[in-house]
Amino acid sequence: MASSLVEQVDMSSPTILMGDLNSISAESLPSRFWSAKIICHLVKRVPVDRIRSLATRLSEMVDGGTLSYLEKAGFVESDPTHQPTILLAKAVGIAQLDHLLHTDDIAVNNFQVHRFKGSDHKAISADIATVI
Repeated sequence: MASSLVEQVDMSSPTILMGDLNSISAESLPSRFWSAKIICHLVKRVPVDRIRSLATRLSEMVDGGTLSYLEKAGFVESDPTHQPTILLAKAVGIAQLDHLLHTDDIAVNNFQVHRFKGSDHKAISADIATVI
């Protein structure tokens, strides 16, 4: 997926890539937690199907491969603190799956994560400007 995105983007122009990338930064605390061997072992034994399904998908997203690829291609993550954007049981933030990435000729300020009724994801917003 990431390679096809990069192939379609003119990286010589200011560019923003924003959305649910189903990828967790390998540097984030949730990534380190979900990739721990004991957690991977426990995920397979969770008795509730919905929670086990979510836990399994998260454990597959923690390698950060998509984000690493996009960063190597020249994109910058707008939220270095990796605030959670996906909720468990509509209450507990568990990981950042929704990202705002940009080329280095764009300045991003005031990055925020907002509650959004009707979704298991939080909304993200930021102030953006091109760098002259």
